Amino acid sequence: VNLSDRGWLVVTDAYFPGWKAFIRPFGADENQEVEVPIYRADSAFRTVYLPTDGQWTVRFVYSPMSAKVGLYVSFLAFMTLLLLLLYWAWGKYYRPEATEGDVRTVAKNSVVPMTLNLTNKAIDFAFAMLYVRILGPDGTGKYYFVVALYGFFEIISRYGLGTLLTRDVAADKNQSSRYLTNVLALRTLLWVMTMPVLALVTWFYATLGTRGGLTGVENIGRAEVVAIAILGIAMLFANWADAFSSSFYAFEKMEYPAGLASAMSILKVTLGAAVLLAGFGFVGLAGTALVVNIVQVIWLYWLLRVTLFKPEWRWDWSLQRWMVRTSGPLMINHLLATIFWRIDVWILRPVAGAASVGLYSVGLKYLDGLNIIPSVFTMAVFPL
Repeated sequence: VNLSDRGWLVVTDAYFPGWKAFIRPFGADENQEVEVPIYRADSAFRTVYLPTDGQWTVRFVYSPMSAKVGLYVSFLAFMTLLLLLLYWAWGKYYRPEATEGDVRTVAKNSVVPMTLNLTNKAIDFAFAMLYVRILGPDGTGKYYFVVALYGFFEIISRYGLGTLLTRDVAADKNQSSRYLTNVLALRTLLWVMTMPVLALVTWFYATLGTRGGLTGVENIGRAEVVAIAILGIAMLFANWADAFSSSFYAFEKMEYPAGLASAMSILKVTLGAAVLLAGFGFVGLAGTALVVNIVQVIWLYWLLRVTLFKPEWRWDWSLQRWMVRTSGPLMINHLLATIFWRIDVWILRPVAGAASVGLYSVGLKYLDGLNIIPSVFTMAVFPL
């Protein structure tokens, strides 16, 4: 389009929801494009507003949400059928006596969780493609910052107790109920102590831009504060679920929490898509995490009672004090590894803004998927 003054470009075909328009200077690359809104002209046609004179390239793309949702639902249905097929094959062909021996045990406890975790990552990646388009860079960045903040405090409240439980119960199965109940109690106390600190950090980020002498700093909004509060509650149930999973690891039954994680992944992305399409944004995703964590705790507790043992409450202050001293280095190791990998998000959010964090987070999703293989293999060898 060659304009001597600003004006409207009218395309004489039918207006329909789902069209997008992008403009860039004539001869420029597509990375210089800017999306512009499409209006209805003469009650029938598509039109876009060109703000200045000059030569412009206008690109129209038909990308309706119905097609994205349909593709997403089809993929989700396929993954659900695949997981059901794997569940059927496991019940038909797997025999516990066939896995006796350390080599076969490691193979079972690494290959199965690794396969299921890779499947979960594929599901999460497909969901990320959906919510990034719905939330946009700004909403994606806000949600990513909330999750990064949550993850930091989750490590503190877990305190490395899951690894300690797996190690000691694997050595003496008779201590399973005693360790599990005291880990649950200690994690609950740690969660209660962590929440005021999380609230203080949230207040700091919510008021950072109003402090004197700071310019160009963006505060977090009310929606982010609400999402942090919801995830703070979800943290307690996540910590309990991790303790139950650690008990399965100690008994070298990694397939149970891995299979349940796949079921929870399907539930999470299904509810997540529903709340996003309903317009609840990333706050709705935080609510989805809370619901999924509660369901996971109930399901894991039932599996624990059916397959391993029935927990009996054994409060032991001396054991809990010993756990705090012993698992502290495990927590610090996990915390430092996470800080080195995620502290940049804490800095980028107030300095560069939510949209920059959203664009930055998309690239990190590829790297996150590659961390599965070494961690799963380590957990398979650890109880032996």
